[in-house]
Amino acid sequence: MRVNIKMSIIQKPGGKNITIRHVTIYDAIYKSLNLINTKITHPITLSKISNNPNVQKILLAKGLIREVKPKENLISEYQNYKYFVIAPKGHEYIKRFEKLRELVE
Repeated sequence: MRVNIKMSIIQKPGGKNITIRHVTIYDAIYKSLNLINTKITHPITLSKISNNPNVQKILLAKGLIREVKPKENLISEYQNYKYFVIAPKGHEYIKRFEKLRELVE
């Protein structure tokens, strides 16, 4: 996997240089997976994982999340939606991304 980390240095009027890190698609995928992994313990819908359709497609195509059917806990009006949890490949992605970030920074 190729990772492009884009950074730019902006000079403020006072003479201070500020480094800004631009968000790439890999950062967006990591952020979505990390949200599921750390803060959410129950299955959630795809739109709550990420609003970016490209990120949603990548998460599903690469098998980073998997669909579950928690129908016993849901009211009948919510049974038509698909719910997702993080897959083992998603855990691997998080570990690799964090190691790569440590190397780059």
